[in-house]
Amino acid sequence: MTPGEHDYATASPSAHATLDEFPAAEPAALDPTYAAFGGRPARGGPRRPPLSPRTREEVGRVVRRALGAAAVLVALALTLPSMLTYISPGHVGIVIHRAGGGVDARPWGPGFHLRNPLLTAVEEYPTFMQTLVLTRGATEGSPNNDEINVNSREGQPLSVDVSMSFELEPARVPALYQTFRTDVQTIQHGYVKQTIRQALQEVVGSEQIADIIGPKKAEAVNHVQGLVSQRLAPYGIVVKQFTLNELRAPDAVMQAINQKNVMQQQFRAGVPV
Repeated sequence: MTPGEHDYATASPSAHATLDEFPAAEPAALDPTYAAFGGRPARGGPRRPPLSPRTREEVGRVVRRALGAAAVLVALALTLPSMLTYISPGHVGIVIHRAGGGVDARPWGPGFHLRNPLLTAVEEYPTFMQTLVLTRGATEGSPNNDEINVNSREGQPLSVDVSMSFELEPARVPALYQTFRTDVQTIQHGYVKQTIRQALQEVVGSEQIADIIGPKKAEAVNHVQGLVSQRLAPYGIVVKQFTLNELRAPDAVMQAINQKNVMQQQFRAGVPV
């Protein structure tokens, strides 16, 4: 027996323990990622260790900030169109305060403007030249019958078609809106039309119907334009031109006027009447 064999044979029985008698090594000890993945052995090679609580907190803070920024961007995308108001060329914007209904004295010019849609509203008014047509026909002006009826000095009725070109003074538009609280078209066919009717009645009512239709027509037009301009100026409505397009009198009156004109022409020519 060799020295090595003698030593093995003489060793203590406990030294002859088999491999099965040794405790099995824990998987976590063999693979550090075992416990990190729910007690399952790692596959595909080593993986990153779990995040520390401090790291998790920092990541959560970054995610919350990103979500907050995204929410702000979405809110801006939804509200920005109502906060941004565009005033077209040839117009002014009237800023109306919802609380109390007050109006800014200074209008907005053409371009983009920021406003609070919850507290303010904007009404857009044209400042370019416009023409108001008041006629019986449906092909001009409105489809309604907008002729103006007045009476001459003799009490004879006259139907008149007129047109008026005008502009709005931009600086006085807020005061115009504050007075009437409506759009320009409604003002035209309301107050402006009534002002023209009143001026026509004052002028036509002081003249004979034959003079208004005949030699004094131009004088009457100038007189009416002066009265209308004077009465609309306080509201920032500037009259540029006033035209009396057509006058219609009863047929009997027109026949009498025509007969009178023929007799006068014959008299001047020396023809016996």
